[in-house]
Amino acid sequence: MNRRTGHLVGAALLLLTVAGCASARPATSATPSASAVAGPSSAARIVCATEAQEDISGALGTDTTEPVSPTWKDRLYSCRYVYRDGSMLLSVKDLPDGAATRAWFDGLRQAAPGATPLTGLGDAAFAEPDGTVVLRKDATVLTVDVSALPPTFGKPVRPRASAARTVATTVLICWKEG
Repeated sequence: MNRRTGHLVGAALLLLTVAGCASARPATSATPSASAVAGPSSAARIVCATEAQEDISGALGTDTTEPVSPTWKDRLYSCRYVYRDGSMLLSVKDLPDGAATRAWFDGLRQAAPGATPLTGLGDAAFAEPDGTVVLRKDATVLTVDVSALPPTFGKPVRPRASAARTVATTVLICWKEG
């Protein structure tokens, strides 16, 4: 597949994602409140929701092989997407305010030697050398950990770093529509 065809396929998949996220709208604000300590924010819950699973599956061109089971501990909501040849961990850290969110994000970036800044994703974002994407949006930090995926992944096949950016973009679209 040539580069132009790959971009066209990617654009088509993102359009499908936009349509699917509309049904995943949360009932409350995407910014966590004091009640977020008792449970994840609506923004965090989106990453493991059925609609997001379908959107991510469509964007990557492949389905999970096991159910996605979310966990919530210490303001971190996460779920593992297991595929035939690897897995990906999505997590959202809910924080009480913008200052705490920036501090958490900055700490992750400093702890990631070789991290590369990314533009156009959330309020700030970076990619780790293994392709993992970390982004800050409002009072949340999303991590798309692709370190357990093979070097190339999906249909059409793409580098796992590209898969991580695709998933991060898919989640951002869902958040924006919510």
